[in-house]
Amino acid sequence: MEPQIIAITEVYPKNISTAALETEFHIDNYQCYLSAPGGRGALLYIHNTLESMDVVVGCGIYVDAVWCTVTVNGGDKLLVGCVYRSPNISASDEEQLNDMIIQASSFKASHKLIMGDFNHPDIDWITGSCCRGPGHSAVAFLDIVNDAFLFQHCLEPTHSRPGRVPNTLDLVFTDEEEMIGDLKYITPLGKSQHVIIHFSLTCRTRLKETTATVYRYDKADYNGMYSYLSAVNWDALMESDQVNTCWINFEEKLKEARDKFVPSYRIHSNRKKVRPLWLNSDLQKAVKIKKEEYSRYRKSRKPEDYTKYKLARNRTKCELRRSIRQYERCLAKEAKKNPKAFYKYVNSKTKS
Repeated sequence: MEPQIIAITEVYPKNISTAALETEFHIDNYQCYLSAPGGRGALLYIHNTLESMDVVVGCGIYVDAVWCTVTVNGGDKLLVGCVYRSPNISASDEEQLNDMIIQASSFKASHKLIMGDFNHPDIDWITGSCCRGPGHSAVAFLDIVNDAFLFQHCLEPTHSRPGRVPNTLDLVFTDEEEMIGDLKYITPLGKSQHVIIHFSLTCRTRLKETTATVYRYDKADYNGMYSYLSAVNWDALMESDQVNTCWINFEEKLKEARDKFVPSYRIHSNRKKVRPLWLNSDLQKAVKIKKEEYSRYRKSRKPEDYTKYKLARNRTKCELRRSIRQYERCLAKEAKKNPKAFYKYVNSKTKS
């Protein structure tokens, strides 16, 4: 089953010459909510079967945060937030972040879910205490969480590297203690040293029925389409000196012709997800070994087990690139014989 909500932090690279476009983060069947540029970035994916809308929490000044609401049964709202706190955060940004958490706790929503990388290694979430003295940022953050009556659910280390004490940096907050269940710590994504946190949220949501139109171009009436487009007064349609206006007029006529002469049918967008065609048995085996090596290291915390995990992780990455490259070469080679498969794959990579 596809996850309904996905939260990711540090989506922007540390050193980048050009700004990343929102289209680069597109995933089929998900609405993307991306924080404003200027920091490391936070990202939320909400499945299209959920009714969602972006919102501003607090003054909206803090850069590395993104918020939205999801409609639940009875017209109630679930507030969802994804936050990244840099370990080198300035005092002003720290104040803005803390104010934002306070504002989120009082936001007019029946349920609240706040996730992210908060980089507070000095807080022991099992005992609810901090090893720092009064006035420290970790102490202030813990006081705010307690004053806001938020429950933190991650009690095991979420970040680790050899030679250092594992820390619980990635946190999941709710305003109800029993909202989170089946919480699991999964193998990190790529070369990240943060685990993936997977959990179920006890909340009755209202699913919307989303559909998409599929056109059968192989059964189109091209003679009728040709006659229809030939009768259009293109000179009058293109008399504007604005390029965008001309393009819109041209596009509308083409869509009218398509709707008249190309048969179509509706499909549900929440149908079963198809496995990627480049996902072969070798890659599946490499992913399985990677997960096994990480589970072994997570239990032992031995440097040699971490080395084995790194080797398995790198092999998986190489196998992934190889399988995708092999599949794309095969598509390119057979493009003339099977153009439909070629353009279907190209379109899946260029959607906005």
